[in-house]
This record gives sequence, C-alpha cells and structure tokens, in this order.
Amino acid sequence: MSVKRIFLLTAIIVSMLSFITTGALIGCDSGGNSTSEYENTKETCSDGIDNDQDGFTDCEDWDCDSFCPEEDPEEDPEEENTADKCSDGIDNDQDGFTDCEDWDCDSFCPEEDPEEENTADKCSDGIDNDQDGFTDCEDWDCDSFCP
Repeated sequence: MSVKRIFLLTAIIVSMLSFITTGALIGCDSGGNSTSEYENTKETCSDGIDNDQDGFTDCEDWDCDSFCPEEDPEEDPEEENTADKCSDGIDNDQDGFTDCEDWDCDSFCPEEDPEEENTADKCSDGIDNDQDGFTDCEDWDCDSFCP
C-alpha cells in the first residue's frame, strides 16, 4: 500500500473518530443529551420534519414504513405498448413521448419512408419528394430526367 493511501486512510479514520466523539454522528449535544427524536410514530412520520436527523423526512424515512401507505400500483404509469395506446394521443407511460414518437410504439406505428424522387413528374414538381435536401434537378436521383 502506498504512503499516500496510508496517510489518506489515517486522516479519514481520525476524522471519523473525532466526529463520533463530539457527538455529531450520534446526535448528542456537549452534555451527552440526545438532540434528535426518533422518527417512528404516526405524528413524527407526518410532521414534515427529519426528526431523527438521518437525511430522510417522514415517508421517505424507512423508519416510517409502518405508518406510510404503500405506493398504489394503480397510480403507476401505464405501459404504452398496444395499438390502442399508441394512437390515443396520450403519453401513457409518462416518458415524455406520445404515441408514435415513443419507441415503445415502434411495432404499432408505420415507418415514414419518404417517396422516391425518380420519375419525370416527381423530378419537376418543385418538391423534395425523397427528403434528402435536394429538389428536382438538384437531386442526383433526377439526373436521367433533367437536361
């Protein structure tokens, strides 16, 4: 083990011991009295305060599991993976993509292939039919139809 690692580990251990002995980690003031409450009653699990000072408040704190309702699976977003759900105009799975914009709907949505620009009519209609950025005689697909 390198000297740098040993020094770093020693510094970490000393810092942790100092933190524990000052009571900061275990929630004691300088007189040894507890400064934090337990978060394990209906009242402390719904007061909006991190009573046990562990960084978690109320139902976010695992100590409150028995006082907080479980998440309702009915409230979870629906999957967007049927023909009906991929054409209803709703972002069913709440991923920010609706219907055919959602990759979950790929198998239910037609691919949008541009038309080919390879006939005399399509090479003189003023439209970029194959959507390649070139219109009519500017498009190399029209070379055989343009002077």
